[in-house]
Amino acid sequence: MKLPGKIERPSVDDVGIMAISAVALTVFVAYAAVTPGLYRGRTAPVPETPDHAAAPAATPAPVATPRFRAMTGTTGDAAGTFQSEIAVLDYIVEGIGHGASPVPRTLPARLPRALRSVTTEQRKTLFIKLILPLVVHANAAIRADRARLSRLAERMASGRPLDAGDTAWVTTKMKRYQVSRGGIDELLRRVDTVPVSLALAQAAVESGWGTSRFAQTGQALFGQWTYDPELAMVPQGREDYQKHGIQRFRRLLDSTEAYMRNLNTHPAYADFRAARARMREAAGGRLDALGLAKTLLLYSERGEAYVSTVRTVIQANRLYELDDAVLDEDGGERLVADR
Repeated sequence: MKLPGKIERPSVDDVGIMAISAVALTVFVAYAAVTPGLYRGRTAPVPETPDHAAAPAATPAPVATPRFRAMTGTTGDAAGTFQSEIAVLDYIVEGIGHGASPVPRTLPARLPRALRSVTTEQRKTLFIKLILPLVVHANAAIRADRARLSRLAERMASGRPLDAGDTAWVTTKMKRYQVSRGGIDELLRRVDTVPVSLALAQAAVESGWGTSRFAQTGQALFGQWTYDPELAMVPQGREDYQKHGIQRFRRLLDSTEAYMRNLNTHPAYADFRAARARMREAAGGRLDALGLAKTLLLYSERGEAYVSTVRTVIQANRLYELDDAVLDEDGGERLVADR
């Protein structure tokens, strides 16, 4: 049974977006074909063009998105400029695994149409290269908020009052994470990251590795529902009496942030947050993506079968090796890629 939910249009900070030409994308896909990296076609079958509503959605608050500079060059000199950019785009996998090397800050706005025309192996490799930076970036913002919140919680526990600025910040986070009771302790349960491997696997399953019409036309990686007709993409086979649609986003980053906000706020995922909190309290505080996946029975109408598919994608593609991935803090110029 699907729980109803709604996503409002997320706010979008001004981010410089540089369009990559069709020629550049062709070069990228061809390059990916000869450097497939670690993620081979070893996963259980996953629908290539899923057309179902996959998750109840939480109501978001405005999001402040860090600014990124676009790399120099124009789409007109793709032959030269793109060759210099490929060093940033083509970074997977050996160095990233287990957090050995940082993830470049390449934040694609949309998915390339070429994902539909390449082999399964090429598609998986390219999809992970595109989505991994988005997931790590969204987690980094949450991690920074959690670190500040933890410091403030310690201050309050020691009997020291918060100043006006910190009080206002906590109040804002309470509203954003929909905390009405439980105070700062409940807020800490919600302001937490999602394992990289879990996010990647759900994005792969929900979008058919980036080939679904929802992902291609609406930047919807995670199949979240909305009842806003201006934002909804109608699923095939929807009954006349049903009013829901799949939430459309302006950018892939908006979709990724909304997905994490959904897991961190919606009542359907209280078990997910409780299990994550227990893992944080255990020795080392490490999150177990496979264990957390078991709590997502309500994410899809498929229930246990959906959970099994997500866990299989994590294991078969060794996505757990990316759980320690971190952003490149010294990467110089930043690229926000478009089609």
